[in-house]
Amino acid sequence: MPVIADLKEELKDLFTFKYIASAFTEASAVKLKNIRALFEKNAQFYAEITNLYRLIQTSARKIAHIVPGEGDRLQKTLCVALSSNQRFFGNLNLDIMHVFLQESEKMHADRIVVGTTGVEYLKYIQSNKLYEAVVFPKDNPTNEELRFFLYKFAPYNKVLVYYPKFVSFLRQTVGVTDITQTDESPEKGKEVRLDLLFEPEIDKMAVFFQTQVRHLLFRRVLLETELARTAARLLSMSQAEERSDTEIKLKRAFIRKFMRSFINAQLLETFAGMRKWKK
Repeated sequence: MPVIADLKEELKDLFTFKYIASAFTEASAVKLKNIRALFEKNAQFYAEITNLYRLIQTSARKIAHIVPGEGDRLQKTLCVALSSNQRFFGNLNLDIMHVFLQESEKMHADRIVVGTTGVEYLKYIQSNKLYEAVVFPKDNPTNEELRFFLYKFAPYNKVLVYYPKFVSFLRQTVGVTDITQTDESPEKGKEVRLDLLFEPEIDKMAVFFQTQVRHLLFRRVLLETELARTAARLLSMSQAEERSDTEIKLKRAFIRKFMRSFINAQLLETFAGMRKWKK
């Protein structure tokens, strides 16, 4: 019965896939809980440092009439897409690349694509858009890798990062953030009060924020990216486990049906042989 043996082997493979998906689901659930706690722990600090960075930018323009490196790069914009090296994140990477290509085309900006999946997607669609590919050994770069990567932002006054944004366990979307904080006020239409004293001088503070705080804010983006990817993987693995259960039920029903047909055929053959023998 080679056919029955093949069907049982396929059923065994489905069980193996289900166990793997279940293990990934449990691991992602634990990881998601830990990352979310870390992400929410310092949320207020990052909100305050972001507003402070924006205030420093505005003050440097209005008080000192300078922004470090401003001038010929004032109109230069860089768009950065954060995709992943790994898969199993649903359509998250594709959504990021779609928005990234559409928005960067409108702004005529320079482009950097981070991650294997994003680079492979552009090769697959045979995109003629100019871009720089950056692939870290792992999805989360080390401090040294990140430091050298952020040097690429130096010639640009505006850097837009397209990344996986965490909304809920069941929903992740494409987030867009300007880590250079070029907006003049935290809220549109609201004037920023500049009756402040800066120590040290505003130009020195602006230089510090251009380097250290950009690094800090980009790290925050990477943390939310990991949070969203983990949630997306949790959802994908959970759906894969459910599909495995469905396929296992269908395969078992097919095996039972095939076995009944095989047994019925054997019985008919036996009865036919008995009748022939009696005659």
